[in-house]
Amino acid sequence: DEVLDINKNTTIGFESFVNKGTRAANTTIGNLAKFQVWGGYETKTDVFAGKVVTKSGDVWSYTDPVAWTGNVYKFAACATGTADEVSGVSFDFASGALTMTDYKVNQAHDLVAAVTTVDNTSLSNAPVNLNFKHMLSKVKFAITNNSTENLSMSVSDITFTVKDQATATFNGTAAWSNYTASTTTITVPGTTVNVAKGATFTSEDFLVMPQDDMSGVTATFTVQFYNGSTPFGAAQPYTAVSMGGTAWTPGYIYTYTAAPGAAMPFIQFGVNSV
Repeated sequence: DEVLDINKNTTIGFESFVNKGTRAANTTIGNLAKFQVWGGYETKTDVFAGKVVTKSGDVWSYTDPVAWTGNVYKFAACATGTADEVSGVSFDFASGALTMTDYKVNQAHDLVAAVTTVDNTSLSNAPVNLNFKHMLSKVKFAITNNSTENLSMSVSDITFTVKDQATATFNGTAAWSNYTASTTTITVPGTTVNVAKGATFTSEDFLVMPQDDMSGVTATFTVQFYNGSTPFGAAQPYTAVSMGGTAWTPGYIYTYTAAPGAAMPFIQFGVNSV
């Protein structure tokens, strides 16, 4: 009896890299341990159809290994950096585009995607190199204590609301379309106190869906000034602060800045000479 086996050198294998450009969203997905892959060649475009590829140590693997053939392949992959698989995904072989229909952003999950073409007509059988790029954007706030006297400041109640469901397409460049009416309100947790004069409170980063229309996106926040431990005047709410003007591009971080101050009704003396 003979036992037939596929030589490991002829099995389609994968390698991955998560792009981290200067302005790219930098998240723990850099430790990517799982992704899904689609692709094939012209006469068999569904060699992979959402196959889950996982990492153990430095080795990527998947069940039921597939052997290379001497063809030109196209591959596409996506991942969220969690154990969850992405639903509603399709791959168009002709255009080489991966589409995630009605994808809904989860604040705890990033989203990355990759596409590549591999010419294996010479049967080189090299691992498929997937260069993942970020599909989402990030937003954070930097609020500076601009008081004219030596007052400390607290910052609280930072919130903003954005659309969170649309169709994502990736063909090397990320694009979003067909936004639904679904929105999510993002809240910076807790209150930051003891922001000294001239110092800046910087919030954590928040994953957001790139928006098709920023005109109605606004933020709210509240500041309270203190003279020592005593509140100085009433808390100052800032509502409907526009975040429009700059569209959010996938893979970029946007920092929104503000510098609230407090009027100082301290007793002051002047001198008139006679």
